[in-house]
Amino acid sequence: MKNRAAHPGVRVWARLNPGVTAGESQAELSVIAQQLAKEYPKSNAGRGFLVEPLRPQVGNVGSTLWLLLGAVSLVLLIACANIAACCWRARFHVSASLRCAPRSAPVEAA
Repeated sequence: MKNRAAHPGVRVWARLNPGVTAGESQAELSVIAQQLAKEYPKSNAGRGFLVEPLRPQVGNVGSTLWLLLGAVSLVLLIACANIAACCWRARFHVSASLRCAPRSAPVEAA
């Protein structure tokens, strides 16, 4: 980046390694922020990192996902019923047309 001061900031989502707490990762990121502030004092002074869980921002989406699954299942059921009805109608029309077709006279062997 050529102009670091003009950058508003970056949001990063990451998963902590098993056994690592949010406090440990916050301490490590604070050290990195201090190093960046020393290296780029104009643009990184007063900037840092914040470690927080994602669930409070997103919320409990379990009920929403179940509702979405139900809606998708209903649409799939309606689509399957429509296709089955179309196939049944086509089969009915074909069998009805074969029954009503005029029979041709048998061909005699010469």
